Amino acid sequence: MNKKQHNCINLPEALKDSEESKICIANEEGNWYLAIFSFADKEMVEDGEAEEVGEEVGSYEIKIDFCPFCGKSLKGLVSQAS
Repeated sequence: MNKKQHNCINLPEALKDSEESKICIANEEGNWYLAIFSFADKEMVEDGEAEEVGEEVGSYEIKIDFCPFCGKSLKGLVSQAS
């Protein structure tokens, strides 16, 4: 299945992908979602909260109709940076 993505140029610098997190605005089966993924760092492994660095330790998906960063309607949007 091909997922459409909205790569918003207004995404705050502090929220851009890093080793500890990833944010994605994607369309799956006609619905748009804001997805946030969190990954374990060295400290979490040392504290026993995760088994290895980079392990996914949390994820959240919120159904959206508009980009929360630029306000653009996502209905009918083709995958592109905007």
